[in-house]
Amino acid sequence: MEGFTKVRSDEPMSARPLIFPIFGQPGIGKTSLAFTMPKPVLFMDFDRGITRAVQENRPDSYHVSDFGQFYQYIQSPGFEKEVREGGYQTFAVD
Repeated sequence: MEGFTKVRSDEPMSARPLIFPIFGQPGIGKTSLAFTMPKPVLFMDFDRGITRAVQENRPDSYHVSDFGQFYQYIQSPGFEKEVREGGYQTFAVD
């Protein structure tokens, strides 16, 4: 049939990365929660919220002050190389 496919329970399925937003009031622990995601984590900090989070799990991070420069960088081969070489499993934007 068109538009859908039945997948039998014994057929293998490949895993896909999870992409989901976490939102809520300031101070409830969203940033600290991001630190607990599969390691290693690469964290993009737009509002300096990383300083208010639990520091014992703090991952590598970028403090972003110029969105235009940041946007150019994440589209560059340099960023792709950094992610591959760093083995980052999670990319968090705050």
